[in-house]
Amino acid sequence: MTAGPVAIEAAMVGRARQRVVAAFLAAHAIDREDAIGFAARSPGEQRAFDRLLARQVILRTRDGRYYLDRTAMRADAEQRRQRGAVIGILIALALAGLAMSFFVDAAHTIQP
Repeated sequence: MTAGPVAIEAAMVGRARQRVVAAFLAAHAIDREDAIGFAARSPGEQRAFDRLLARQVILRTRDGRYYLDRTAMRADAEQRRQRGAVIGILIALALAGLAMSFFVDAAHTIQP
């Protein structure tokens, strides 16, 4: 089975996010005092950085440097996990409903 374009894009976004987070952790930029300047190495990393900044996982200091808020990162990861679980449940329910519709249609077409 091959992955579709959506799955490939999601994997690329996830890897870019991991690279951005890894850069902050490697520099130990986890509080204001250790904040760093950040320059993305690719457009994907820039998008990931912008998303993390918008979600307040990465915070900006007054002097324009950035640091990773690990508490916010854990909360964001939990929120993404919960969203994924809800989406998975909804997909499972939709597939179950679709399967049931085949059984109901088949039951109505059988003649005694």
